[in-house]
Amino acid sequence: MENKNAFISVLLITLSSCGNNLINQEKNSKDFNGSSSFICQHKYVENVVKKPSIIENGLIEYRCEKCDDSYQKEIYDLSQYTFEDGYFVYDGNAHDLTIKGMIPYGTTVEYENNIAPGTGNVILRFMGNYEGIMTIPFAIFPPHQEEKEVSEPSVPVLENLSALSADKIRLGETVQIRTAAQGGTAPYTYSVFLCKIKKQNWKTVQENSENTLINITPAMATRYLILIKVKDSSGKSAKQYFKLSVDLPEAEADSPSS
Repeated sequence: MENKNAFISVLLITLSSCGNNLINQEKNSKDFNGSSSFICQHKYVENVVKKPSIIENGLIEYRCEKCDDSYQKEIYDLSQYTFEDGYFVYDGNAHDLTIKGMIPYGTTVEYENNIAPGTGNVILRFMGNYEGIMTIPFAIFPPHQEEKEVSEPSVPVLENLSALSADKIRLGETVQIRTAAQGGTAPYTYSVFLCKIKKQNWKTVQENSENTLINITPAMATRYLILIKVKDSSGKSAKQYFKLSVDLPEAEADSPSS
């Protein structure tokens, strides 16, 4: 499988199988005198009899406060699987995500809208006791618009040699972009664009400038996509994408309330 870069948050869910009894259902039951004419308007209270783990199902009991009728359901811990985090940039191909960890046996994985730019979905269908469907979105970024290039075989190929000072920082810190190029036809100009992975809206940091040192101090702790584009004097361009993760300051990240 190719290296996939789609963002997905780690999910913890609990799914329960469909029981034969429904909460607040009406059910014939004997009254305190032994008569079968009593109809209880059930009011069930739930109680976890056995907590689930990643290798063993748990059990939850529902017991009526009025007539003591009860039934049980299995519950599940599906916390031990995640999707590889990252992003996609549209290239005309179908994309999928890498699943890491444990998922129930018999689970099927399907995709929709995983080619065109926009929001795609990965769909997990749980079978047997794990009844239900989970839909998880991921982003496919549109390619950045750029001018058509004129082919000049006698000129060396333009290369974008730009780099980031770091690919992971904390909120309040600054990442430095150092732009550089070779080949093509000098002089060069540089454009820098920034995008939050969850928003898919490109923000211009600088455009067609000879400035080669750019400092960015992100305003939010999240993941960003940075596009650096170099253009030579003949109109040719070359681009590079970088991923930047911005975490909370260490004191906030360690706080129990964060």
